[in-house]
Amino acid sequence: MSVRDHFRGEAPLWRWVLLLSIVGGAGWLYSQPLGSYDVWWHMAAARQILETGHFPRRDTFSFTIEGIPWYDFQWLSQMIFLGVYRLGGVAGLVWARILLLTGTLVLLYLAARVRGASRIVAMSLLPIGAAGLFTRFNLGPEHLFFLALATLSLLRGMQRRGRAWVRWGLIPVHLLIANLHGGMTLVSLAMIGIYLATDAFEGYRRGEVRREWLDRNAWLLGGVVLVTFFTPLGTDIVAVFRDAFTYDNTRVLNTDWLPLRRSDFGDVARGFGYWAFGLLALLTPLALLARGRRIFLDDLLLYLLFLLLAFERRRVVAQFVIVSLPICAGAIGAWMAARKEEKPGRGKGKAHRISAASAFLPLLLPLSSAAIFLFPHAGRATLGRRFELVHPGFPVGATRWIKEHRPVGNPWHPYHFGGYLIWHLYPDYRVLIDGRDHPYQKTGVARHVIEAITDREKFDRLVESYGITFAIVPNTGNWIELHQTAEPLAFFTKERWALVFHDDDASIFLKRTPEHRKLIERFEYHLIRPQYVVRYVDLLQDPFVNGSSAFLRETDRLLSESPGMSEANLLRGRYFETHAGADYSSIVEACYRQAIEDLPWSLTGYYLLFDFYFNRGRRKEACELYAAARRRVYYKPGLAPMAARCR
Repeated sequence: MSVRDHFRGEAPLWRWVLLLSIVGGAGWLYSQPLGSYDVWWHMAAARQILETGHFPRRDTFSFTIEGIPWYDFQWLSQMIFLGVYRLGGVAGLVWARILLLTGTLVLLYLAARVRGASRIVAMSLLPIGAAGLFTRFNLGPEHLFFLALATLSLLRGMQRRGRAWVRWGLIPVHLLIANLHGGMTLVSLAMIGIYLATDAFEGYRRGEVRREWLDRNAWLLGGVVLVTFFTPLGTDIVAVFRDAFTYDNTRVLNTDWLPLRRSDFGDVARGFGYWAFGLLALLTPLALLARGRRIFLDDLLLYLLFLLLAFERRRVVAQFVIVSLPICAGAIGAWMAARKEEKPGRGKGKAHRISAASAFLPLLLPLSSAAIFLFPHAGRATLGRRFELVHPGFPVGATRWIKEHRPVGNPWHPYHFGGYLIWHLYPDYRVLIDGRDHPYQKTGVARHVIEAITDREKFDRLVESYGITFAIVPNTGNWIELHQTAEPLAFFTKERWALVFHDDDASIFLKRTPEHRKLIERFEYHLIRPQYVVRYVDLLQDPFVNGSSAFLRETDRLLSESPGMSEANLLRGRYFETHAGADYSSIVEACYRQAIEDLPWSLTGYYLLFDFYFNRGRRKEACELYAAARRRVYYKPGLAPMAARCR
């Protein structure tokens, strides 16, 4: 069946409704806040290309690798993202991710259909595909590559259906991949090479004239290899390929380059996607075995290749899902068609029992694949702050503070802040490290940063060698894994560093230098450091702690040392609110008010006082507090829960 025949064919309305529901549900799954820390430096690179009129060959974004060779092999994707951002802002980027991933699902559905899968089988596997793609849901050039990868699979299926001319479509698709994501050109070359090699092998087995099966595939392969160099990099793309083979995925800050681990299946954010990968990895070989002698050699080779790559580097899991889903669906479709052709006789024989069991397969597949969406972690991963546009983990307020007050020198910051800082602060400031992993690894910067996170002496040495004079540090509870955050808070001692900004997402420390003296005098906070708060919160939540024990004594001591200790005020107010009666309402309110005054940009104090007012029926005062928060808090989307209750 061709793609055109699929759309011409008549199908019950409920099947179209089911298809739209699956794709729409996947779109809802992908409607997360923009949490990609790479898309920002991608847009900055596109902006630089437009401003300078040439493609970069050396780094200018970082003070640690400035001037070393850097090849921008994703220029076309970057231009697309920048155009979307200028047209629709952050909301446009969120919608771009939704449309790219759901578009990939639609192409996978069509690829499964042209390979012989029935509508119900193709739709039954789509939830597995949707969950598998969620393992790479952060917006990036890979999403555009996903569309192209699904297109390659679709063209292969159409070719098997007798449309030999579509094989020439492999050349423009490969050219597009080379410019969207040069690093993925190797993947495209591998897929097309396997397609053409198996075509030649099948022609040889059928006894075709050697010139026919050899020339037909050799010319096409030559065209594919030739257009690989039709990019702004030209022959420099070979350096990109060399980096891909020499990349050490054990010494990086980006854990997506690490091998797949058992713990990934229990990951709160993406665990259900890895379970989808596991289900498809088991289902595909079973379907191929059931197909028997009608198995296609290229299907088997591609399945094994991408399975090996997925275990070696877990970021390939989504690519494995894209490649394997049409293969699995086509094999199941062929097996079901073969069962129908057998026409088993009526009665209670073995053939009848097998046929009856296979009739339940269209019901079993939707149930098993839908279970992926019901995985316990999925709800926690996709609910919450869904309708905010930017993930709260970015240093929105800290970046605005830096723009306004202009500290001197180079910044220390975690790996995942790099791209955001490049977009907002370049060229006034350059970054320590960002998501462009290869140049940092080749120069040893990545290794030095990893070591400096846990070693005080190496941290001080890094600070001195690069002239680091201020730090943007993520706060407790950040959404990135702990070992990626690069936040040695204990290294920022009060003797050498001053805390001048603090909100729910990030803190800013200034090194005590003559250039920062006026800023420190104006903005320094005299309060306990954020990393100490966790211990007191745990103590507060401990049911075995006596109501008037160590907690009150400790907060009293902290408050007596410095009246402006915001965290102590928050904890003290929370203690009286949860353990004391209504007689202490004035104390609770005073504590929360003082905390807000100490940290006017932090949402925590506003949240606690807002709930306190609402729980006591003081709605008017709660809404007045919300209005005040809108005027003072940088991160406006974080006020959405208050806005909803004040409507």
